[in-house]
Amino acid sequence: MNTNSRVRWLALVASLSTPVASADCVTVWNTGWVNDTLGGSYSFNAQVDREVADDFDFQGPIVRLVVKGHGPFPSPLAAYDGVWVRFYAWTPSGPGALQRETFLAAGDPNLSALATPETVDVRLATPFQASGKHFVSVQIVFPPSGGYWEPWRGSSATPMLSHAYVRDRIAGATWAAHVDFLGATILRDMSYEVIGDDGVSLCNDVEELPTPVPSQEYSILRDIDVRTTNDAWAVGHYSAVVAGSSESRALAMRFDGANWVQTPIPSPAPYPGGGNVQLWAVAALAANDVWAGGTQRMQVNGGWVNQQLLVEHWDGASWSVVPAPLPPTSIGAGYGGAHVYDIAPIAPNDVWFVGRWVGPYPNTTSTTPALTMRWNGSDFELVPSPVIGASMALNSVSAVNAQDVWAVGSLSSATTQYPYVIRWNGSSWNHVLIPPAGVIQGVVDVAAIASNDVWISAYKFTVTTPAPVLLHYNGVSWTQSTPPVGASAIHAVSSNEIYLASDRLHRFDGSTWTELSGPNCVYGPSFAALDSAGGLVMAAGRQLGAGLTPLVARKSPSGCSQYSYCTSSTSAAGCVASIRGVGVPSASASSGFTLQVDEVEGQRQGLIFYSAAGQQALPWASGSTSWFCVKAPTQRMPLSSSGGAIGGCDGQYARDWCAYMSANSGALGNPRAAGQNFDAQAWFRDPPAPKSTSLSNALHFTLAP
Repeated sequence: MNTNSRVRWLALVASLSTPVASADCVTVWNTGWVNDTLGGSYSFNAQVDREVADDFDFQGPIVRLVVKGHGPFPSPLAAYDGVWVRFYAWTPSGPGALQRETFLAAGDPNLSALATPETVDVRLATPFQASGKHFVSVQIVFPPSGGYWEPWRGSSATPMLSHAYVRDRIAGATWAAHVDFLGATILRDMSYEVIGDDGVSLCNDVEELPTPVPSQEYSILRDIDVRTTNDAWAVGHYSAVVAGSSESRALAMRFDGANWVQTPIPSPAPYPGGGNVQLWAVAALAANDVWAGGTQRMQVNGGWVNQQLLVEHWDGASWSVVPAPLPPTSIGAGYGGAHVYDIAPIAPNDVWFVGRWVGPYPNTTSTTPALTMRWNGSDFELVPSPVIGASMALNSVSAVNAQDVWAVGSLSSATTQYPYVIRWNGSSWNHVLIPPAGVIQGVVDVAAIASNDVWISAYKFTVTTPAPVLLHYNGVSWTQSTPPVGASAIHAVSSNEIYLASDRLHRFDGSTWTELSGPNCVYGPSFAALDSAGGLVMAAGRQLGAGLTPLVARKSPSGCSQYSYCTSSTSAAGCVASIRGVGVPSASASSGFTLQVDEVEGQRQGLIFYSAAGQQALPWASGSTSWFCVKAPTQRMPLSSSGGAIGGCDGQYARDWCAYMSANSGALGNPRAAGQNFDAQAWFRDPPAPKSTSLSNALHFTLAP
């Protein structure tokens, strides 16, 4: 984590933060939840094929469905085959004609459902183009051995539109309201959310990066370290079934500049199925010198099985466990609960680990002191820190240099929690008082830029709820301000570039806080850690789906000068045309910026058009999968063939926009000026489609000088 650390009190941050919808991917229909079901929506063999459907009202692309349910039998389920998603035309008396059906096999990256499915989370790789009212069903397919899954009912006694309908597909029965086991007719909604794209994208400052998902049920990231733009680490933990029992295992993944890849890392356990390994911190000094820390369940002297420190090291080829100090134990006394929460590396022979310790500790009578442990190049030293309350824990550490290290956390008396801030001067840790004493009750994170530039993220309790606080130390005194959000992490690139992490990222430019938009289409994001290097800012945490899964996002390297938006059509051959910019859009250059459209159906005539009037989202034609996303007036560039093979998706259009503007002085947008905004889209022949034509997605770009 370089010199800035991040601690992750996700439950607290959730209480301090207000979720904010991303710019263009929003929940457009949400029926809520109540603890009762609508009967099964599942099939297996030729014995059961029961389907539940409900309706929604939205115009635009549907990109995701989250259906809440209950099941299964048997439990735990060994396997399910997949999920059917079906869209139907709307009629006042229930689902009409089938408009589209999609099967997602188990293991599909767009399908998230637990081994014991409750919530089913489906991302539609090809969005469904909703034109108003429709019915939708989600149905789990079990193997011949059987199983069941029942969607929950919506929370309102009155349906939002129509009530849910059910049918027996084997019997060929018509759609009807669900009748429960008591014979009562249930006129309620199905419990589900429809997530759609409103078609007009605001630039997203933050974009999600795909990550491995070792467990759909529970796998989260706790910390991230960005060493360079092509070398970063993230760690956390995930659940796994071992010897018939669920245990928590270590999770480590590495970024190579393009992709995140899970890396094998030891997960010690006292016996098969009894492991409880959690990694909460990672920090890199070099490509072959990376530390990770957390906690493990282990058996210690005297036979006690409890939580102790876990430290692991990457040597450039593999991870290995480095033996960490243990409290003295015997048959009559066992101590457990030690935990590494953060790491600050200064040099190969000077690495600080902070957290919680339980048990006797050198040079103190407390058995619950804060952990301040130092790696000296060959061994660990337990260094004493000030003992003030009944128990102390450090959540974060940040080093200016070897003689100036800050660590923050909380201390507790018998009834109250207080802030705990200490500072290393090169020879000892000393307690630091922060204002206002007795009001601030917890410190979350610290970012020490210099000895006279230290930032602390904290919280205080008002009459009823916790409130965020930001403290700044200028080398002489403290100042207090109210940040825009309760943060799980603070990261400082410089005094004029500071970030807070919660469900979104916020940036401070030295005078003003700004919320960064995005990441788009992430359900229930929560960031736990931040780091940066070479201009690359990354955040890690978790997102909601059927369970909890990893989330990594980065601040968009291109900012808002160039981004794609809108939804492309899908041709009869299954091609999804995609437009992008190659090069730099310039107000003065005579070439060097190409508008390129890939994945076009082969041998189709088409062209690229652009506008300086902004964005819109209008259906191209009734029944079309295309959206007209560029406002008139528009400028058409020359017609050309896509090339490629007939029926293939290997066609392409490409035009050097700067060259076109230089050669056509009367073209829309001339004369060019730095800062001008343009939007471009492709049009092409598609005979089976409505109007016999289709459109790509759209590209926004801003001119550089």
